[in-house]
Amino acid sequence: MDAFGVLGEVLGDYESFVKGFLEIKNDQVRERVEKEIEGGLLWPEPWLALNPAFEPGGTVDELVESGLLHADASTVFRARSEDDPVGAEITFHRHQTDAFEIAARRPKRSRTAAQGGSLWRHPLPGTDHAIPNSQ
Repeated sequence: MDAFGVLGEVLGDYESFVKGFLEIKNDQVRERVEKEIEGGLLWPEPWLALNPAFEPGGTVDELVESGLLHADASTVFRARSEDDPVGAEITFHRHQTDAFEIAARRPKRSRTAAQGGSLWRHPLPGTDHAIPNSQ
């Protein structure tokens, strides 16, 4: 499959579709519209933007010290590399810390997550061990 060939076909089909609704009688207006369409009016260049950094939510050690995470979390959640097998401490994002706080308030049996957009609910692995109050 040629992805770019398919893209060209889709764009061509879309252009034909749009032009099928145009019936411009004024020559100047028609020429301007056609020029704009040929210039990419219907399919602007892709725009890529990186999401700004998420708000920090605290380091693993800070969350362990506060009692939000189990003491073993300090050795589990590490940024390891071949040169540093112990790994550096990581900082969770605020939305991750919020999720830990919500999970800590819920009874063990209600911690579930949907996977793949299904309505089935599955236990969240590790939460019963990572969150101290669940044991």
